[in-house]
Amino acid sequence: MFGTNQGPILGEQGSSFVELALHGANVTTAMDGWRVVVFHYQANDLQTLADAEGNLALFACSMEDTDFEMDGVSHFSRHDYTIANESLAVATKYAVNSSGWVDSVVFVCPKGGRQDALQFTGSLTVRNPYGLLPAVFYGLLPFSGFLSLGYLVLAVFFACLLCYHRKQAIALQYGIFCVLVLGTASSAVWFVALYQMNTTGAPFSWPLPPLYIAAVASDVGMRTFARIILLVVCLGYASIRNRYGIVRDRLPGLDKVLIVVMSIAYFGTGVADDLIREASADRGSGLHRRTPSIWALLQLGCNLVFVLWIYLSLETILKDLRAAKQFAKLKMYVALAWSLAGFVFFFTGLTAIAVSSRLGLFEWHIEWEWMQLVAWPVLNFIVSAAMCVIWRPTARSSQFAFSTQLSMNDEDEDKAAVANVSPRFTIGEDDDDEAPARTVHTAQV
Repeated sequence: MFGTNQGPILGEQGSSFVELALHGANVTTAMDGWRVVVFHYQANDLQTLADAEGNLALFACSMEDTDFEMDGVSHFSRHDYTIANESLAVATKYAVNSSGWVDSVVFVCPKGGRQDALQFTGSLTVRNPYGLLPAVFYGLLPFSGFLSLGYLVLAVFFACLLCYHRKQAIALQYGIFCVLVLGTASSAVWFVALYQMNTTGAPFSWPLPPLYIAAVASDVGMRTFARIILLVVCLGYASIRNRYGIVRDRLPGLDKVLIVVMSIAYFGTGVADDLIREASADRGSGLHRRTPSIWALLQLGCNLVFVLWIYLSLETILKDLRAAKQFAKLKMYVALAWSLAGFVFFFTGLTAIAVSSRLGLFEWHIEWEWMQLVAWPVLNFIVSAAMCVIWRPTARSSQFAFSTQLSMNDEDEDKAAVANVSPRFTIGEDDDDEAPARTVHTAQV
């Protein structure tokens, strides 16, 4: 959590606290004299937080108000409540004055009997200076807002060019525009969903808010469609259904089937992975310490297949364009390759940082832990922006996409001239100065 008036960017000011309210649900006369002890405390890191919870159980039910001391633990608070007259009411409020990891633990201290015999209902309110989102997810709120604005700018720019050059537009450019629209919509839905959770305090657990599920589905759908468009471009085709491609004439049937199968697999595993991961986000340890689910591994496998397929296709198309001396199209694909290389550099750096954190070399600062979740959204935006610029509509889009560049060296120009000029043969008596020249006939071959 962030401390009071110590919030992150765009949310610095505000109070930060943990408020707990409990009421006994099945309190009987036999439970009179039982005690409920509530602890609030703060730790410097997540491991210390977990260790402290185990140590608290050793003396939680002690009648003495023992001072708790442990390295890395601060701002310790203990509240003791006794059941009387078949009723239990617990109300605590813990002020968070400095940023860090905060834990709240409830212990039941029975006088004979089982601890789980006492049931209670209540609410736990965890408020940061900016609202009710967990601190590790706050960064996703402004990030999704700015990402939506970025996609909107690209979509408006591309739409203007598409309308102006609509007669020369090709199917690929309409596909790119759809990606930009989906990116704008999915990022906007993400922003609205996170804003709603920040306002209402809906937890990251089942049942998830419907708007949050819609945000996950739209985001995965956009990522899937973006990968399809990028793969088709790297394979050298303007569209799957178009007869004439950018470099190749037609997409084979097997490639169509594989693209459909991979797209369905990617979408299904992506939705399952995101929903399961986010639904358990506030139950386990940190974002980088949770054990990956089977859906996460399947999603990773689908991502690797797409990335390798795109890379191999791009490498092949670059070789083919160089061999065919199609330098204009080669320049476009080289620009796309550099854009992908920029993402690889960014993704490798972020992965190295995440792995270092897992190995215990350093602890993610609570304000930046959300960055582990934005590598793929950044990739999608970089690739979308690159394709938006490289394959933007122009006055010669269709002619450029479906034409072949003539070679520019002298030898090939001579060969082309000989091949395309019809020869003419003239028979005359040029060595006879007195006799007029006489043309017999002109033959065209």
